[in-house]
Amino acid sequence: MENYDNAKKSYGLKLSLKIIAIMCFLLFNGFLFTFTKFFLKNTDKISKNGNYNMALLILIVGDIFLILFAYVLPYYLFKMYPKLFYFDDGVIIGKNGDDKILYKDLDYFFIPNPLNPIEILAIWYKRNDKWKSLSGNGYPRPAFRPWQDDFVNVNYPIYMQKILGGETVEFIYHDPKNNKFNLKSVRKILEQSSKIEITKDYFKVDGKAYKWNEYDIIAKIGNVVVKNSQGKAVFKLPQKAYIHKVNLLESIVFALNSGIEGNK
Repeated sequence: MENYDNAKKSYGLKLSLKIIAIMCFLLFNGFLFTFTKFFLKNTDKISKNGNYNMALLILIVGDIFLILFAYVLPYYLFKMYPKLFYFDDGVIIGKNGDDKILYKDLDYFFIPNPLNPIEILAIWYKRNDKWKSLSGNGYPRPAFRPWQDDFVNVNYPIYMQKILGGETVEFIYHDPKNNKFNLKSVRKILEQSSKIEITKDYFKVDGKAYKWNEYDIIAKIGNVVVKNSQGKAVFKLPQKAYIHKVNLLESIVFALNSGIEGNK
């Protein structure tokens, strides 16, 4: 089992949500204690007035409501956003004994914020032949940066060796306008997604090949633009598209478009 203390970086619930969770625990625990104490202190008086059953019902309902906010809500927040432990070769999600998710050949998609593509709403990743999701809006902004950087560091040399050796590497992308990206339809969406093919000679998308020496091809924040020699965009992939291994794609496109060979 991996030693969590050896993690080079770790990220958990962002500070604002931590404060909310702690305040809920302290505040509603105080209400719970005060409310229950008041009822027990006035039990005899309530009984004499003949309102005991109604008061007991109010106590039970009130205590359940307060327990939800004092314990269930904080637990849910920390459960929904488990701590991320980063290593050079992979990431561990949650301190629960799970094996490390290795970056090598890992399949994943980042789901960008429609209003700000730089922000990550969620990540879908494949593990043990099953797709899983992790919500991103409860983490600090840089929480997924190590995932992106280290994934590229591990896979870039492997992919570039294949490309420069004459092989074709593939990425896929899905336009969110077509249908909603969710767990029930993820496999269907992957089957319907379009392919991006990359060789040392060309960048191919939607069946059209663009040679590196004839076009200016730019990939940044999931937005792929192909420009001709006059600087006119002849192809543009929507910035909100879900691109398979987007950070690796960006690094490879930058290298080949710039005429860079070898290591990143």
